[in-house]
Amino acid sequence: MSIFRKSVFLLAAAAFFLTGSSAVAQTTLDGGFVLPAATEGVTMKAAPRAEASSDTMRLGYCVDEPRYPGLMLQDDGQSHAVGAAIELPASLLNKYVGDKIEAIDFAISPVRGQTCKVFVCTDLENMQGSGFGDQGSTLSSVTLNSGSYYDGWNHVKLKKAVTIKQDMTLYVGYLIDGREGPYDFMLFDQSTYSVSKRNWYGSDGQWFNNTTGIDRNLCIRALVTGDTKPQNDISLMSLMPADGSGYSTQNTPKDYLAYVQNNGTEPVTSLSITVEAKGERTADFVTDGLSIPNNTPVCVTLKNISLPFEGNYDGTFSVQEVNYDLDPDMSDNVRILTGCYSIKEGAQPSTHRVLFEEFTSEGYDGSYIADTLYTNAMANIKNIIRVKHHLDYQNTEDKFKLGDDLDYTDLYGGSNAFVPAVCFDRRRITGVFDEPGPAYFSPYSETTSQLLMAVRDISAFIDMDVHPTIDAATGKLNVDVKGKASVNEMPLQNTLRLTTWLVEDSIPTTTQKGVANFFQNGVLRAVLSENGAWGDDIDISNYDFERNYTIDLDPTWDRNHLRVVSFVSNWDAKNIRNRAIYNTSQAAVQDLTAIIDASADEVLPSVLVVGSSLATTHGGRIEGVYDVSGRQVDATQLPKGLYIVKVTNGKTTATQKVYVK
Repeated sequence: MSIFRKSVFLLAAAAFFLTGSSAVAQTTLDGGFVLPAATEGVTMKAAPRAEASSDTMRLGYCVDEPRYPGLMLQDDGQSHAVGAAIELPASLLNKYVGDKIEAIDFAISPVRGQTCKVFVCTDLENMQGSGFGDQGSTLSSVTLNSGSYYDGWNHVKLKKAVTIKQDMTLYVGYLIDGREGPYDFMLFDQSTYSVSKRNWYGSDGQWFNNTTGIDRNLCIRALVTGDTKPQNDISLMSLMPADGSGYSTQNTPKDYLAYVQNNGTEPVTSLSITVEAKGERTADFVTDGLSIPNNTPVCVTLKNISLPFEGNYDGTFSVQEVNYDLDPDMSDNVRILTGCYSIKEGAQPSTHRVLFEEFTSEGYDGSYIADTLYTNAMANIKNIIRVKHHLDYQNTEDKFKLGDDLDYTDLYGGSNAFVPAVCFDRRRITGVFDEPGPAYFSPYSETTSQLLMAVRDISAFIDMDVHPTIDAATGKLNVDVKGKASVNEMPLQNTLRLTTWLVEDSIPTTTQKGVANFFQNGVLRAVLSENGAWGDDIDISNYDFERNYTIDLDPTWDRNHLRVVSFVSNWDAKNIRNRAIYNTSQAAVQDLTAIIDASADEVLPSVLVVGSSLATTHGGRIEGVYDVSGRQVDATQLPKGLYIVKVTNGKTTATQKVYVK
């Protein structure tokens, strides 16, 4: 197995946010295109435009209001031809076979370039052709010189109308040719959703349809005339819960937002809609009083939809009738909401404790720095349970490595293992890290804190009571884990598993590279689960479960620093990124034999917190104070946080965890 250190130096990274640095406030896309932050209160500038005839249909995806500023190509001082296009697929154009595209509307701001070519083509990559008689895929175009296209909406009549044929896919758009930048004119609209893979932008013959982070549509429309247009036809373009959550509560009404587009000649005033889930028809209603014009996406609120069941489901929303007539084309009338979850009526969330897993190595001299960074990130966040997986690094064999730790390298998602790496409840996190996950390189304390809090805020509907004791007669560790769920299955559950670990803290070591003396915390000592690293199957269909474990304790383990960590997670054998943890619990091991060697009248010392300093009772003496990263610190003027304190009465030494508030 190849273990390598990430190239970013952690000490410098830890200070990133302290220096006032921040991420660039724009979304970077393919080909050097960026989208600056939107400008508030900007209205569309007036522009000369011709009016289409009364029988003209508009085909496109945008609303009338553009978003300012537009998408821009990062200026490199070179000449470019920059453009945008919308894709009109055969599934849409087949409604208009025999009709003609006679004109194009598009909006830009500001005016740039020397010429603007407005076009209809069948292949964006081959618009011009390759020569030798090849005319390319352009079916019709108009070239406008500077001064004949305007800031705002432009209406351009094609020199040659394009007849729509069966199963034809067309691209409609513009190319602006400029000798110098800036290239900042490409406008998206103010819609709250985008039609996936239908909005294209590019430069110099390279085109992209990645609009992730924009979630809007290009301000482009094709204008169609003819006699074959449908009368009552809609497309259900997008569907989402009104509250943005895939969660609902059993028998509790919930609203949904449906974006519909009128493909017909008549304004849409009513829609008949059905909802199905888990084989049940859960809703059947008519939405009246609408006013949906041709080819303008309109948001329709579907009110008071409730579900009679709990658990995971896919919801199918179907438009059956338009204006009390059957839609002639039902192929675009259905949207399925996948991965939805209905919480049992009356269920209450449990306290969510996040499992924070760290991959580390004694052979990596940056582990101490990473440990400190993560300790600082967790300092003021409650309900975080931390455990470490040790790995060999380069030519150094890590004495704390457990065989099961190698199984957990699957959490790297197929990439080579590296240290340091962390998991946040084994959740997949998008848009932040380069790695496939759920093990990520997180070099910033602030980012780590934010992610811990975000994951912790996910509702948990299951909890465990962990009870570990050492049998006085046998010396064996017995662990009872009782679980209680308020639902009969977890969100996105495949198979539910319980994993239970034995973990040791406060282990002194002199072999951690990068520091002379160190205390290792969160060391995984044993996997108690009978099925191994990935846990034992459990069933919560009756809302609770119980498992029992027994293990012989290694005499080298300090019983005073042992804890048991137990968590419930999803098991997806095929997808490592679908093994999220739903909740975690832990408990310190209760050693019933711990005071057998003490005399009957001996009083063991304990630690008191006095302000931000520490003191002892019964004449005890503090031998050492350590933060949770293992670093020894002074016993006075302590910052807020958790500390491990060694005290002695001269005969007996004890270790105690204290929290400075």
